[in-house]
Amino acid sequence: MKTERYEQLDGLRAFAICLVVASHTLAFHLTGQGGLAVAFFFVLSGYLLVLPWKKDGEERFCSLSGILYFYWKRFFRLIPVYYAVYLAAHWLTDSTESLADHLLFLNCSGHLWFLQQEVLFYLLAPLFMLILALLKKKGKFPNLLLAVLLFIAAHFAQKYLRTNVFYLMGNGKKQNFRLGIFLMGMAFGYVQKSGIFSFIKSIPGKIAADLVGIALLAGSVFSSAYFLAKFNPELSAYYVGWSKPLWCAFGSGLLLLVLSLNKDGYLSRFFRLPFIVYIGQMSYVIYLVHFFIIPRVSLPSATKLFCAVFAASLGIAAVWNEWFEKPLQKLASRFPMRKK
Repeated sequence: MKTERYEQLDGLRAFAICLVVASHTLAFHLTGQGGLAVAFFFVLSGYLLVLPWKKDGEERFCSLSGILYFYWKRFFRLIPVYYAVYLAAHWLTDSTESLADHLLFLNCSGHLWFLQQEVLFYLLAPLFMLILALLKKKGKFPNLLLAVLLFIAAHFAQKYLRTNVFYLMGNGKKQNFRLGIFLMGMAFGYVQKSGIFSFIKSIPGKIAADLVGIALLAGSVFSSAYFLAKFNPELSAYYVGWSKPLWCAFGSGLLLLVLSLNKDGYLSRFFRLPFIVYIGQMSYVIYLVHFFIIPRVSLPSATKLFCAVFAASLGIAAVWNEWFEKPLQKLASRFPMRKK
């Protein structure tokens, strides 16, 4: 199935991965904003799952071959590079961590808790989409109603899906399954399907969409603890991405929505610049490798550390993409049960 590609969303990935690396290298006063960026990545996963630009994206989950094809594609996108990076890091650093725990996503350390969340969400995704397909086809639920139901589900998942109900082991302790954030992304996908924001196609709508997008991007920077402490010193260790994950998810979904619907706006054009799109397409590998590089680089300033780590991570990602990712994606396209 060929789907429309929104390059500005790849550009947003580039912005998010810069937040993550800046947070981990303590650069640009963005410490702690990695949590906000991770919320964005989770929202994007949910958003793209529903194919917001396609009328009946749920149909691909209404057959066994469609579900298996989904798992097949996700496997080749997520697992080979993760195994390659972790096995290399495990060997090069003489790590004493359990290989089985990491390779089976039972107890991931450091930044790799992210993968546990993604893998579990994708395992459950066909079930969610089947339920939505039934509501849409049999119950005649319109897209906007499905969006409302998903917003409500996101709220309750965030509120009640705590470690006393269900948990993932990460960094040696119980971690909440952040299902609510993924559901928030799905909700915004159905908001786009509903067409309720079609007014963005008008000139005033385009201007408003750009202004909202700029405000949300600015908020993702100036909501860091460093800037919040300028207004209230008690917020010097307040990390909004971890303290208000669902609000960060809502802002991320709104940003995805305005950029998707305002494809020829100035902000979308900026995020479609080729180099920014390229970084976004490399963001997954950058995320995996940068954390292992940081302890091995010693530089006098956080800014220089950020630049060095980011450049090295991008270089590794480029090599992986050219030598391994492209062949893997060709292999992924040869799904044995796919109809011609």
